[in-house]
Amino acid sequence: MRWAILGGNKQIQERRAHPRKMLEEDVEVAGSLPGTGSASLTLGRLRNISEGGIFVITHLPLVPKTGVGFSFALPNGERAILGTGEVAHRISPADGG
Repeated sequence: MRWAILGGNKQIQERRAHPRKMLEEDVEVAGSLPGTGSASLTLGRLRNISEGGIFVITHLPLVPKTGVGFSFALPNGERAILGTGEVAHRISPADGG
């Protein structure tokens, strides 16, 4: 387990299993729309990446535990990354996301 220091001597438990790297890139995301089962393609913004996953901001309300496809270019532009995954959780604007 890792711990983060927040001001003074306060410590909180770091819940992430893998360190995150900040990465600001456009990302295409294909996923299902809630309640419809219809597939949709949207452009989002990749915020960070780790061995365990990526954090993407989209306008689509992706449904947790559903499959998604994604693609983005590395910052140097040499290579595109294509992948599939599962939505782990969703943070809505009402939740502070």
